[in-house]
Amino acid sequence: MIKFQDFKKDKKTSGDEEFDCVRKMNDWIENKNIQVVSVETLFEVTGDGFSTDTSFIMFRLWYKELC
Repeated sequence: MIKFQDFKKDKKTSGDEEFDCVRKMNDWIENKNIQVVSVETLFEVTGDGFSTDTSFIMFRLWYKELC
């Protein structure tokens, strides 16, 4: 069965949100016996047709547990 784990930005800290989430994800993977299937990067896009802004939301890791 394929499962997922989300690694969201920390609302209390500012700065390198994506790098912090990658660190969290890598730490989580180290302690698991899994096969990584895919990693998604989720962004929020705001604005209108003339001007848009994107902001990082989270990484979503898709994985299979190994026996």
